[in-house]
Amino acid sequence: MAPLHLFFTACSVVLGAQALTVSSSAARRHAELAPRVTGCAINPTSTSVPTPCGTSDVAYDVPEKDLYDNIFCANGVDNISNPILLVPGIGAGGDTYTNGYQKLLTNLGYDVCYVSPPRYMLDDEQDNAQYVAYALNMIYSKTNAALPVLGYSGGNAAIQWALTFWPSTRTSAKQFIALAGPFQGTIIGKVYEAGQLDTTTGSIRQLTTGSKFLAALKSKGGDYNWVPTTSIYSHTDDVLQPEPGPNDPSAVSFVGGSRTGNVFIQQFCPGLPVLHSGFPFLNFSYQVTSLALSSSAKFVDPKDVPALNIPCNLDGATGLSTGDVAKVFASTVAAASRVADTVLYGRLSEPDLKSYVASYPDNAVHD
Repeated sequence: MAPLHLFFTACSVVLGAQALTVSSSAARRHAELAPRVTGCAINPTSTSVPTPCGTSDVAYDVPEKDLYDNIFCANGVDNISNPILLVPGIGAGGDTYTNGYQKLLTNLGYDVCYVSPPRYMLDDEQDNAQYVAYALNMIYSKTNAALPVLGYSGGNAAIQWALTFWPSTRTSAKQFIALAGPFQGTIIGKVYEAGQLDTTTGSIRQLTTGSKFLAALKSKGGDYNWVPTTSIYSHTDDVLQPEPGPNDPSAVSFVGGSRTGNVFIQQFCPGLPVLHSGFPFLNFSYQVTSLALSSSAKFVDPKDVPALNIPCNLDGATGLSTGDVAKVFASTVAAASRVADTVLYGRLSEPDLKSYVASYPDNAVHD
């Protein structure tokens, strides 16, 4: 496939609107998993909120039917045996993956499912996380086996929030692969807020440096791994900044913990200009994802990346056609347009933290 660098460089202004390991010390220890409620009953037609699957899980406030109806599996939710859950980014839906990772992961033998929260995940990451938590536990209930979860951009923060406040999902999720995850907050969000006359979308505000959402996530332990985690990120990301270098805790996409692999692309391909829009189809991110899925440790140690011999270019993953890549890229442009539509999606302030956050125990030290 021909390199696409010039094409993406030309579109970087549009995409700029889309906001979006270092081992821990021996003193850090992984928090014990909350006991699961036996059976974890699923009632997809219920208009009541579901009962949480774990005794330490926070309560849902979305009707179960709505949670269930926003889960989509390529072969149907009743016909899965080797599932993987994909979570799109802010402003996006399942089209982020349809022509990219869904094809690639199907070829690896996975039954691909994705969750698509309402209004393209633009309103409140706390609500988005409910859909992720429910999807993980619902799919787990179908197979009684833990499954990988993969996110892109702001979808990764929703995953980490779900793992933090619904501890039962740490049993359901076998591993977490994050493509360009804004775990520490991006300064680009502040630039975007200024340009949009204070009507930025709720989830963009939450993923901006200094937000209440990110402070709460950190205080409850969400800046460290809850399950084996691979975070893939780029110094030249035009949406997430700063991304200064390998093993730097100040990087937006850095995740702490001894079961985390922080894979900084330019450590292996110096000068490669990987933009935010490239992650859902680039060969580099897919090769690292594939290694994570096959790893016995369930995450990628950066020292193992050179053995992959990944070409340092901006080509799409092997298995994707030029047409596939164009469709994936078009989905990221559509997402950026939704983020910029502050008439439909803008709000004047960051969403308030849910009431459960204040009473939930701090858990900043874990591994």
